[in-house]
Amino acid sequence: MKNMINIARKRCLSKNIDELEEVYDYAKVIQIKNTNTWIDKYGSTKISFGPYLISNLIKKWNQKGTKYIICLSPLVRRYLGIEKAKIRFIGKYSRNIKWILSIGGAREHNSAKEYLFSTDKSCSTKLVTAPAPLSNDSFGTNLSSPCFGNVIVPSRQSAYPAQILIDSSILEDMREEFNISGVGEVMGLYYSLKDYFAVRKLSPTRDLLLKIERSVQNLAIKLKTKDAIWLKLLAIALIEKCLFMRIISDNQIIAGGDHLIAYAIDYCSMNREYEHFSKLSHGEKVYWGSIVMAALFPEWEYGFFSLKKLIAFGFEIGIIEHKTYGLLEKCLKNGLIELAIKMRPNRLTILSSISQRRIQKSCDEIYECINAT
Repeated sequence: MKNMINIARKRCLSKNIDELEEVYDYAKVIQIKNTNTWIDKYGSTKISFGPYLISNLIKKWNQKGTKYIICLSPLVRRYLGIEKAKIRFIGKYSRNIKWILSIGGAREHNSAKEYLFSTDKSCSTKLVTAPAPLSNDSFGTNLSSPCFGNVIVPSRQSAYPAQILIDSSILEDMREEFNISGVGEVMGLYYSLKDYFAVRKLSPTRDLLLKIERSVQNLAIKLKTKDAIWLKLLAIALIEKCLFMRIISDNQIIAGGDHLIAYAIDYCSMNREYEHFSKLSHGEKVYWGSIVMAALFPEWEYGFFSLKKLIAFGFEIGIIEHKTYGLLEKCLKNGLIELAIKMRPNRLTILSSISQRRIQKSCDEIYECINAT
């Protein structure tokens, strides 16, 4: 019976693999059009790019007397050019709330999605997300985690956003390193996909891998040349990740071994010896996770996704540094991979099959590449 269930799951997954390539067809559309809508079994999400999208939406709601809530990051308050008094905050259990708008990072988007659980269901409250900065993909997922003090419980499914606003007037004015952090999430997608399919004894199509590589290569070129379009390409790349999750109906496809290693790095930061890790953003940790995956699985090398290129590009854009690797190497030799597997014990990952000998070899290869850069 168990084998039959696994066979059925593989068949279902195989059908969805072909649909993943549609994401890149859609990406071409939103590179040209500033507004477009993605429609699937979860409903529709309107995606908009442009300046002053947030302030214009708030102004529209105020003119119509629409009830809404804003989850706003302190980091972006000054970029909006509006005072707290001008933003209509509604009480936690107010009725007839039509919209929840989250502006900021993972914390704000999580709070907004959690708030949906406490709203009056008869109102059909909808979510609008606006990433600021473009540091992670939380603005496009349907996952949230209830928080109790410092304790965060496992994530649960909330709702996908009805609208996503990529507001260039805010993003372009932010410090570059805040947005560059999101590059780590984008690099991690390739290794998450390879991990997801490898452990299930399946393979993504060559065309899909080619499209992922081209997307990342194009982003890298625009970022290195400081072409203004790089922010839009980064936003699109993060949206691509979220659409993968929607198609497969499994967040593990975008959070594989690279993310597990990032979670382990984060856990290590609680140790005073590794407190430097606490200064890293989630995207920076995922980038290091991608580097470790590239070293552990050299057979996965494909175009831009090679250990040497990841390290060279990481130093070039400032998302990695030598000090971090010194600590990371020590962690790798002291059970980081084992810890990574324990971070999400129910998550299938090819990391479970890694030998200590391969881990040691990967440490040596990363060390050589970093010293050669």
